[in-house]
Amino acid sequence: LTFPAVHAHLQRLLARCHVPSMAAERVVVNQLRICLRLLDVDGAASDLADAIRSIGALQPQLLRSLADRVGVGVLTLLRANASCLRTRWDWEAVLSVLQNLAGMGPAAARPALEALTFVVRDEGRVHVTASNLDLLLQALLAFADSVLEPSSAKTRTVADRAPGPNGEPPLTGPP
Repeated sequence: LTFPAVHAHLQRLLARCHVPSMAAERVVVNQLRICLRLLDVDGAASDLADAIRSIGALQPQLLRSLADRVGVGVLTLLRANASCLRTRWDWEAVLSVLQNLAGMGPAAARPALEALTFVVRDEGRVHVTASNLDLLLQALLAFADSVLEPSSAKTRTVADRAPGPNGEPPLTGPP
């Protein structure tokens, strides 16, 4: 399998991408395509999680310019291979990308929200487990916050929305 060499090469290319360009788009799209094709291959999952995680860690300006492509890529990945995401590490990589897309405007966030919707609806619900539920809630809260309070969409966590010690509802507004 030549994937480790290809993965290393794409990671080097991705590390050099700092501004929107056709080359950056090709690297990101091909990285997602490789993940889609190889996610069910034994032994490749950790490298693929790294590849997905590196896409989510792109410069905000670059990720914003590619957000619709990334969102559609992750949605396609989930629809085709969600059952291959077995560990918390795998889910963390995918859900962190979706969470990053939450505050990037409606056109960018729409495919990412559709991906989250797939996971929580009947056809994808089998993939929600105790090990990824908190990550899923964080991503969902990021989308809710991006609609309600766009400036704080990426700064909230599940703990910010947890009920108080006496079961009272969480406070509204920034912590």
